[in-house]
Amino acid sequence: MQPPSGPYESQSERMWILKPGAAIPWAPGESVNERAMRGPMVAEARDPSRLRIAVLGSGAAFGTGMPWQATWAAQFAQKLEQRGQPTECLVAACEGATVRMSMERWRRDLSVLQPDVVFLCHAGTDELTAAVQGISDDQRLSDPQRFQAQPGRFDDVRSSARLLQYADWLLDIQNGSYWSWRRQVLDEERLRAAQQTFDVKGVRRVLWSEFLEQTRALGQEIKASGAKLILFPIPGEALLRGRSPVAQGYLTVIEKLAPEAKFTAFSPKKAFQDSGKPVDELYRDGQLSAEGHRILADFLDTTLGARAGELRR
Repeated sequence: MQPPSGPYESQSERMWILKPGAAIPWAPGESVNERAMRGPMVAEARDPSRLRIAVLGSGAAFGTGMPWQATWAAQFAQKLEQRGQPTECLVAACEGATVRMSMERWRRDLSVLQPDVVFLCHAGTDELTAAVQGISDDQRLSDPQRFQAQPGRFDDVRSSARLLQYADWLLDIQNGSYWSWRRQVLDEERLRAAQQTFDVKGVRRVLWSEFLEQTRALGQEIKASGAKLILFPIPGEALLRGRSPVAQGYLTVIEKLAPEAKFTAFSPKKAFQDSGKPVDELYRDGQLSAEGHRILADFLDTTLGARAGELRR
């Protein structure tokens, strides 16, 4: 499975990650920092007087299409600074990330930095998408060496007439591997065409049951580290327009999990609805707009700003 186009590189242990030093194409002069995160570089050693915020999620959490200072995370940090609370951000989100990818990001990169607060922003937008060749994110990340080079194998066979590859292809047909692969490809194509609905069966990158358990497990790991967890599921455009019953199902999973697991949760969806803004002003070209980011920052400031000092470890 290939990373999105942009400042990313493939990594078998994380699927993909921001590439340190890579330019962020929509933000002139801005690049990925040395920790493969967005925003100013943060020292490893914590300053007890500074509130350290971490963000995990996908495009809306990362701030796709926005310069750093226009993202909700940067705006919220600035509002806390204005209230007299020094704040720093660790934005480890990236485009296309699922909660399963964020588990690896937390374990391998974020936990050692001991954030005070972690915003977990997955709402199912990327989790519900069709899994490439029927291989879920959990399968890929649980056994990265097995699946690292698999996706292009049969495509290479079909596009080449070399004798050895042709012989290998015949063997695959004989032992059933080819037909299994072909069925996975067709199932993926059918699901991808209707993935916002329940009309077609198929393997999604993260199934509902996995989404529940992975969010629960990651939330418990974050809380066990001493950080404060805040579930902050940012809905995608299709959900806000009422066009994705599947996305609504994933969001409902989060809404039911929060009280059961005693996780703090806030609703970006309600913040958007309460703003009275039409969806066209909240999303532009499929990405969360500047207005959408402003609404989220204002919501967090109103909700948490006055007691920001209580969020420190």
